[in-house]
Amino acid sequence: MNLLHYPTLARLGTSLKCARAGLQFSAALLGTLILAMGLVAPGAWAQNALTSQQIVSKLKSKPAFEDDEDSGLPGKALGKRPDPITRLCEPRGQGSGTSTSSDNAFRNLVARPAPKVDLTVEFDFAKATLRADGAAQLDALAVALKDPSFVDSHFVLSGHTDAVGSVDANDRLSCERALTAKRYLADRHHIAANRVIVMGFGASMPINLADPLAASNRRVEVKLLPGS
Repeated sequence: MNLLHYPTLARLGTSLKCARAGLQFSAALLGTLILAMGLVAPGAWAQNALTSQQIVSKLKSKPAFEDDEDSGLPGKALGKRPDPITRLCEPRGQGSGTSTSSDNAFRNLVARPAPKVDLTVEFDFAKATLRADGAAQLDALAVALKDPSFVDSHFVLSGHTDAVGSVDANDRLSCERALTAKRYLADRHHIAANRVIVMGFGASMPINLADPLAASNRRVEVKLLPGS
């Protein structure tokens, strides 16, 4: 049958072709938007995630000198850096496992070199709700913290955000996320609460200084407590 001889059927056929093409375009556009918005990013988390062996290796490595190049001695540039004791997310004595006599250790955490590792732990946007890929990264961290080398060690779990939002909101969010991570480690993997000290630095310590809004600034830092 030749559709040219039946104008109505010809128009219907053309409409169906256009509709099908439109659906294909819409599906492709939707897929592009989903990827662009970060709702689905196949393989993206896997590329950033660290294995438990990699975490152990970094926590065993010799720490880089973190003070200003001309400071000469650890702690000399302390006044130019955030004082970690002011960034504790828990009152002293609640889960810290340390006495007030060790306050100086907390003050020196930033200025004094210590092995550390930055982890990409995913949470829901602007919330402290842990996502599945974030939980997977914490599972790897838990295995690392149970390594025989760290059986008597204590760690600082620090939350960091990008610069989107207000200072107060980011400070609060960084603490909430770090506390969520600590609870997950305790509830799921039985990591003793007194081994993990929680701090929140908001957007004050970006890892990407050139771009405070960069996704890499949204992270959880695990640091070996000096002297432990």
